[in-house]
Amino acid sequence: MPTEKTYTITALTAQVRNADRVNVFIDGTYDFSLDVAQVVDCGVKVGRMLTEAELAELRREGEFGKLYARALEYTLMRPHSAREIRDYLQRKTLPRKYKQRKTGTLVEKPGASPAVAQRVFARLEQRGHIDDEAFAQWWVENRHQS
Repeated sequence: MPTEKTYTITALTAQVRNADRVNVFIDGTYDFSLDVAQVVDCGVKVGRMLTEAELAELRREGEFGKLYARALEYTLMRPHSAREIRDYLQRKTLPRKYKQRKTGTLVEKPGASPAVAQRVFARLEQRGHIDDEAFAQWWVENRHQS
């Protein structure tokens, strides 16, 4: 019976642009990133062996952490309706094209999974960051100022 392939976490480094995120290297190459709290919560450490399922779960957690941070930043800029936040998260699930810095090659990057976007919306709602009533009040107040 064949044994399941395992992967090893070989390094953890702080990201240059965002010190709250940690790059995770699997078998010597960069694979994904997690926020600092996720590293602790998930028990990520150098030398830890992972199965394919565990690695996939950590990748999903990394995707969730990144999307949650961006969505939280979006919600804190000003009050937003639930619809605006759903639309924002839906846009984040679409693939996007970008030019690589070093080569200039156009590359398509997949968007976040819809399941992760739904989980982010639920977390924002649970923590009170989505409030249609507050949005409506803010919207009316801003229309009177114009």
